[in-house]
Amino acid sequence: MDSGALLLSIKDKVAKKDIPQLQERLSSASEDKISQIVTLDLKKPIVGLLLGFFFGGFGADRFYIGDKTLGIAKAVLFGVTMVLERFAPTISLIFRLILLAWVVADLFLVWKKIKETNYNQIIGVLDSTDSTSPSASSVNDSQ
Repeated sequence: MDSGALLLSIKDKVAKKDIPQLQERLSSASEDKISQIVTLDLKKPIVGLLLGFFFGGFGADRFYIGDKTLGIAKAVLFGVTMVLERFAPTISLIFRLILLAWVVADLFLVWKKIKETNYNQIIGVLDSTDSTSPSASSVNDSQ
């Protein structure tokens, strides 16, 4: 796969502002680096958005991006809200509004976080050095 085709396949998984830098870096990348990037497990921002829209109150979007702490916190807030609905409806309304605000904010935050994480994974591959390079093997031989 050439760098142009790779860029087309990942353009929706990174922020638009990062595309020019990626294009420049990919044009000078080796075939080995390009094949490593192709095999990366990049998350799809649209999946995070849909999870947030339909299951955001349960924390599904946060679990998708690997943020278990905030995912659990959202799920607990949802549970507390449901319990309060039965015993203190007025307080439950306040909790519902807080949860709603969090879900709406996370629609944007999770989308952005997925694109940043994907970009960082790609840059990590491009910045990594090969273990078979002469400098790496000479360091191993001297030990």
